[in-house]
Amino acid sequence: MTLHYDHQKGKDFCECNLMQWDTGFAERMDQVAHEQGMTQEQWDVMVREYAWRVKCLFNPANYTLTQRIGLALHFFNPFAKKDS
Repeated sequence: MTLHYDHQKGKDFCECNLMQWDTGFAERMDQVAHEQGMTQEQWDVMVREYAWRVKCLFNPANYTLTQRIGLALHFFNPFAKKDS
């Protein structure tokens, strides 16, 4: 797969924030960003902002105890419909 952007700044940002770099997702998004005509600078900002959002989304400290219990019940519900 041909990459159109330098991913190093995104990788460094993730490493600095103790996050894993998702190579497969980055490669898919590289193609989409290229199709949309993004510049390298726009790519770097998008990757950094998305990574920061994911970090905040999965930080338990951002949720109240009630919200945490609700999320746990949502994901561990044995009666939930399975995606096909």
